Amino acid sequence: MKRFVAAAKAALISVVLFLASAPSFAVTKYFSDGSPIEVPADTTVADTFTMGTTGFVSNPSGTARYQMYGRVVVLSIPTLSGTSNSTAFTLTGIPAAIRPDAPRNVGAVGVTNAGVGLFGTITVNTDGTATVSAGIVSTLFSALLGKGITSVDIVYLR
Repeated sequence: MKRFVAAAKAALISVVLFLASAPSFAVTKYFSDGSPIEVPADTTVADTFTMGTTGFVSNPSGTARYQMYGRVVVLSIPTLSGTSNSTAFTLTGIPAAIRPDAPRNVGAVGVTNAGVGLFGTITVNTDGTATVSAGIVSTLFSALLGKGITSVDIVYLR
């Protein structure tokens, strides 16, 4: 039993020493194709801004937050909902610092269309807007009744 405890302590010390010697200057993340994204720790930026909308009788707005790690943006969108007056739904006010260099399609997000909850998508555009669709296949919203988006964190490349 003493040998087992001694071996376990030695293994634990080895792990601690390995972790202590690991480089702390970068975090490795991966693109969907498996290629690495090296993100230096000192390039992290975080901020908030007022996110507006279009396509409503009275356009709701809220405080959005973002963190940027190199070119990777994590955008926290607040819950925004109201009465629709258009089949379009656009998020506005995205700061220049986190705008992508090409439109970025983001996967499933929770939306409401004509009062019904379902999955939709977001396309983050280069002009400071994001287009919200009422379905996975870019379905338009109803121009009547309620529509909105549930708070969500999205990730895309700047």
